Amino acid sequence: MKTSHTLIAALLAVAGTAAFAQTSPVTQVQQDNQQIHQDNRDIRHDNRDIRRDRADIGNDKAALNADRAARNADQRRENRDLANGNVKGAEYWDKKRAQEQHEVNAERRDLHKDRKDLHADVKDRNHDVHARNHEVHKRNHDASKI
Repeated sequence: MKTSHTLIAALLAVAGTAAFAQTSPVTQVQQDNQQIHQDNRDIRHDNRDIRRDRADIGNDKAALNADRAARNADQRRENRDLANGNVKGAEYWDKKRAQEQHEVNAERRDLHKDRKDLHADVKDRNHDVHARNHEVHKRNHDASKI
């Protein structure tokens, strides 16, 4: 019995403190507006990052295609030299082709990294949009109390 009275007194004390700690609807709307402003700023930054990532992907694709074209040209030269019996020339073009293949692999890795960055930025932006929409809903609800 003693513990139940003590427990009830403690709960009333906590509830009373929480009631005094609540902010007015006007203050809450102002705080929500600040949060919405910050969310909009985050969304703009995320959109900028997405545009940069898409531009990087386009540049990487162009570089990858150029490196593949150079590698394929070196392969054709190597095959031509082998067909003509020029072993020394074929060895030279084989080394050049290996270098081009190394560049192709590097471009593919870079392209993959940029695609992962794009995915992460889109996910981050979508999260920020969701948070902003929630804040707008909350602000509108609080504003209706004024």
